[in-house]
Amino acid sequence: SMIGLVSVRNSNHYGISAYYSEKALSEKMIGIAMTNSYPLVVPTFGKEAVLGTNPFSVAIPGLKKNLILDMATSVVTRGKLEVYDRVERDIPNGWAVDETGRNTTSPRRVLNNFNSRNPGGILPLGGSEEDFGGHKGYGMALLVDLLSAGLSLGRWSAETYSGSQAGVSHFFGCFSLELFGDRSSLIEHLEHIVDGVVSSKKADGHNKIYYHGEKEAMARERAVTSGIDLDQKTKDSLVSLAKKHSLSIPVELLD
Repeated sequence: SMIGLVSVRNSNHYGISAYYSEKALSEKMIGIAMTNSYPLVVPTFGKEAVLGTNPFSVAIPGLKKNLILDMATSVVTRGKLEVYDRVERDIPNGWAVDETGRNTTSPRRVLNNFNSRNPGGILPLGGSEEDFGGHKGYGMALLVDLLSAGLSLGRWSAETYSGSQAGVSHFFGCFSLELFGDRSSLIEHLEHIVDGVVSSKKADGHNKIYYHGEKEAMARERAVTSGIDLDQKTKDSLVSLAKKHSLSIPVELLD
């Protein structure tokens, strides 16, 4: 088949967006995946978190390198706030707003508001107001909800995780390059464009421009060959979980 599009409702947290879009690469097809999620994101000029971080990903096959764009439509994810909170660092201005809808640098304040269901939340990609294109990130987040929940008659972000079910909605697409012509010439041309971008002139102090999916591919390679690198706080929390549940603690976590 040449093209497949499907929207999903009544689902649950689906993990890594690229996991699904990447599946198309083994067939040398282009894959698209997106999901709505728990409401953490405030629309431009709003103060109530009604949208999810609503990530989407697109995977495009190449000869030597695949381009895999996988991104949230928010400035950051909740996990990033939790990391900053754990290491007791302020978050940059423009990541999140407090219960009044104004910028805040306190990750704890935002997380507390989430936990007590107060207003406030993470900002769409581009940050607060419209000066840096926050309305564009908001538009993308809404688009993900419309394609996921809208087309499946499912729950949109604000309605997820209410009651006993998560009720998350997704949207998946997959299509063949043969719709557009000869597959191998297209793959070659797609990679030629990516090469043109990454081989362009570098900024002072930088010697590399990355294509999307490159850092992840390098990290995967490293993890497979030499294991996964964890920061100390993560190691500590794994150790305390292991103790709590009487599990044996791997020696690597004890150094």
